[in-house]
Amino acid sequence: AKLEESQKALANYAYQSQIKALELEASETHRKILSSLDLLQKAALSQKQVVSDLTASLASTRTKYRQARISLNEFIVEQDSLFRAQLDEIQTKLNVIYALYDYFKVFNKH
Repeated sequence: AKLEESQKALANYAYQSQIKALELEASETHRKILSSLDLLQKAALSQKQVVSDLTASLASTRTKYRQARISLNEFIVEQDSLFRAQLDEIQTKLNVIYALYDYFKVFNKH
């Protein structure tokens, strides 16, 4: 009888330990995803500012090109910089979407 009780207690403690480990793992995953989302949001805001600045710069460069003050190559390089920044901004927004999708896949009941 005591052996059975000891075995049941052991099984119960092992079960409770597994539950606690899973709760801690879920909590850590939650924290990591939220931290990633925060960083991605900051990156997206920064990239938005870069795109805005490059758009203004390209307008100035376009004017200089039309006035023949800079070469076509310089104009193309400036335009290329803007397009790369826009692609980076889109990629970051896509990463935010993926992170949110992962979050809701794991934490769909909260």
